Amino acid sequence: MPDHPKAIWQVDIPASSIRAQSGDRLYGQVQVIDRYTVSYFLKNETTNQAYAVYYDAAVDYSPPHLRPIERQTAEWIVERPGIPDPHQPNLPIEVALADYGETPFANCNAATYALDGTWREFQLQRAHLIRMNAWYDTDSPGRLVSQPKRIGHDGLLLTYVGPSGRICAA
Repeated sequence: MPDHPKAIWQVDIPASSIRAQSGDRLYGQVQVIDRYTVSYFLKNETTNQAYAVYYDAAVDYSPPHLRPIERQTAEWIVERPGIPDPHQPNLPIEVALADYGETPFANCNAATYALDGTWREFQLQRAHLIRMNAWYDTDSPGRLVSQPKRIGHDGLLLTYVGPSGRICAA
C-alpha cells in the first residue's frame, strides 16, 4: 500500500497498558487472521501485564486502497522511534537511539500455511541481519550504532555499540 498515505500500519499501545524495564522478558506475537485482519499480542512475562488488539484494514481503507495483507515478511527490531517532521513530511526528526545494551531475541520464527494447506515454519537461518549506522553524525558519518548477531538457529542478539546521540537509520 505504498501509494496510500496510511501505508504503514502502526499499533499504538497505551502507556498505562504495559510497561517494561531493563531485564524484563517480553513476548510478542502478530497473527494474520484473514486477508485484512491482524491480531497483535504483547506480554511482559516478568510483570504478567499484557496487551492485545485486532486491526481490521477494511475499517480504515476502501478500494482501491484496501489490499490484502502481504504475509511475505517478518521482522524482529530494536530501533529508534521515527517521528515525522510536520514541516518536512518526507524527512524524520532526528531522535537519539537509546543505549539498550545487549538485547537478546529468542525463539524467533515465522509460520504460514502454504498454498497446499501445509503448515510451514521458518527460523532465522535465512534472515538478513541489518546494522544501524548514524549517517547524520557530523563528526563520524556512517558510524556503527547497533550490531546484530545470530544466536543458534532461532535467536539473535542486538548490541548497542555507539554513543547516544542524533542518528538516522539507513
